[in-house]
Amino acid sequence: MSANYSIYTVPFALGSRHNDLSPCCYGLPGSSGKYCIFLSIAFILAVITVIIGFVASAFIVSTVDAVFRNHLLFYHKMGSSKSFIDHVQKENKCCGYNNHEDWWISEVPEFTVNNGLLPSTCCEPHAENMCQFHGIQSRKVFTQGCKHFVETTTNLYLIAIMASITAIALLTFHNLKQWKDVSVSEVPPDQCFHTLHPTHVGNIVTSAIIVAVAIFGLLGAIMKNSCLLIIYCIVLACTLVICIIFIVATLFFGSVLSSIVVQASFPQMIKNYKDPGTKKTIDDFQKKYLCCGYESFEDFWIDELSPEFTRKNNYLPKSCCGSSVRTCQHLDSTLFSKPCKPFVDQSMAKVVPWAFYLIAIVFGIIALSVLISLILASILTSKIRSGYGMA
Repeated sequence: MSANYSIYTVPFALGSRHNDLSPCCYGLPGSSGKYCIFLSIAFILAVITVIIGFVASAFIVSTVDAVFRNHLLFYHKMGSSKSFIDHVQKENKCCGYNNHEDWWISEVPEFTVNNGLLPSTCCEPHAENMCQFHGIQSRKVFTQGCKHFVETTTNLYLIAIMASITAIALLTFHNLKQWKDVSVSEVPPDQCFHTLHPTHVGNIVTSAIIVAVAIFGLLGAIMKNSCLLIIYCIVLACTLVICIIFIVATLFFGSVLSSIVVQASFPQMIKNYKDPGTKKTIDDFQKKYLCCGYESFEDFWIDELSPEFTRKNNYLPKSCCGSSVRTCQHLDSTLFSKPCKPFVDQSMAKVVPWAFYLIAIVFGIIALSVLISLILASILTSKIRSGYGMA
């Protein structure tokens, strides 16, 4: 196992994030209870996994140490053990577990304290095949053991895995808190897949692609295939360029993008009024500011949003009228005739710029992670192509 493999946990963690899917697609349509149970089980399992990971971290590290020492004992008996030990020692310029003397107390008859012989991977790459601790060649021997590398690599893996699971747990808990705002019973069974917004589908596809790319690069490292790693590096480079473009766009063209978002957000929400979550957001906003529609109440009659809101019957959402009415029509005296556009523009103007700054920070963190992964993957590819450090 090489430390370079840890570079693939970055894109994998990014891709394996929890996606906010439609509740009805987690359980049977029309059953919000099953959706809540699903989120609760997912959250509990994630928390238990994190707790076990941290509590048992010392046991996991000691187990990995025992496996490494076991490979030392079977160095000449099993080809896989020899390849593993040689790769670790040459890659990290170390020898044995605690130090080079471990080879003289092992069961390998070739290496004894009397002859001072060690595996060739315990010496500098330019040393001769014969690695001997005695005499002038001792200056080329790696006297430091591989214990520090083994324990550090294991801890890095544990931290990466625990961080990913913790992120999933937090996002699941967030969705669990939001569950009460979405009543699945309001979604007819035959409309289950209609509640999947394009953003949901986009999140699923993006996550799947990122996870696939991470696995693709990991396979290239395990198989020591430079072609797979080169393709992986190209994908990382493209991802880095995209992140930089997003950062530049949000920082230098934030005002233009803000105006576009402000002008398109609320009208688009009105078009999605049938969605329970969107409906609640619009209703709360209209009740708070005593307004109706974006530019006028007639916005609800456009594109036949719902059969109950048409120009013929003059019906509008109840949030467009006073709280005491059972139904709302445009001729009612309690109708909020003011459009919501001024209030939307004012509210969004305060929030959107900060949202773009936050997006820039997020893409900056992603870009930094991708850059580190790209550098490490390039180094590993170069070593594989040159044959250095490979058994």
